[in-house]
Amino acid sequence: MGGIVLELQQEALSKDANIESLLRKAYAIAKKLKLKEFEDWIQLEQNGYGLREVPEYRYVQGR
Repeated sequence: MGGIVLELQQEALSKDANIESLLRKAYAIAKKLKLKEFEDWIQLEQNGYGLREVPEYRYVQGR
């Protein structure tokens, strides 16, 4: 598991990081480590919040 975690860390630090790739790797890690809350959050971020409350950080204002 150390390999994929280190890979995720390196990729996250890259200025060219692909968010979908990061989320897929993070999801694999969350599943393997049985981190249900993190796993659920990743699913919501990838698939939308549907009827669930959208986190405040998802709201933006523009002019």
